[in-house]
Amino acid sequence: MPSSNLVHATGSNAMVMTGRKLKILEHRVHKVETRQKENDETEEELIVSNLRPFLLKVGVHDHLDNPILDCSLPLRAALLYENGLPVKQTSSSEPLVVGETDVVALQGAATFKLRITSLSSHRDKQRFRIQVAPQEVDLMQAEPALCVVSDPMKSVTKLGRASAPPLPPLLPPPLLPPLLSPLLPLVPPSSPLPSPLLSPLLLLHHRRPCSCSSSSS
Repeated sequence: MPSSNLVHATGSNAMVMTGRKLKILEHRVHKVETRQKENDETEEELIVSNLRPFLLKVGVHDHLDNPILDCSLPLRAALLYENGLPVKQTSSSEPLVVGETDVVALQGAATFKLRITSLSSHRDKQRFRIQVAPQEVDLMQAEPALCVVSDPMKSVTKLGRASAPPLPPLLPPPLLPPLLSPLLPLVPPSSPLPSPLLSPLLLLHHRRPCSCSSSSS
């Protein structure tokens, strides 16, 4: 009996030491909005369009949260409601999730490029999650930690655009006093205005002596 207990403890510790788990490394959505909950608290709401794909990257880690680089693990993405229940297929022939739903994790990570075809407005305004788990059901049952779900997302058709803030009003240019205008020179009232006829050339020509009288004599 003691030997049996010792073997059981050793096996349990070995299972913990070599246990694997999935971890979400990256989740890119199309839009993030601020949502007010029923208790008047605010939270960020992830929004995706059913017309565009989004990205979800998961990693395979050990019990110390270190990536396991030397593994090849086939994974599959499925659609869940926010409460964790599976989403049932409607009469539409299009799958609930399209894109790269089956991906093999290599060097410790797998990247899914997915598109949710169902809309939250058609599902009682419920939000969706993506569940990533092994393709083999037996492996998923043997290692429950190899299953991870994303944050909830709202699926819409049109994302909409945020309205731009209004521009500040334009101020009129300052008015200059008439006497301080830079286009008009300031001339004292007592100074005579320069005459346009008294140019240097005209004055020089006017002062030149006349040689008519000397030539006639």
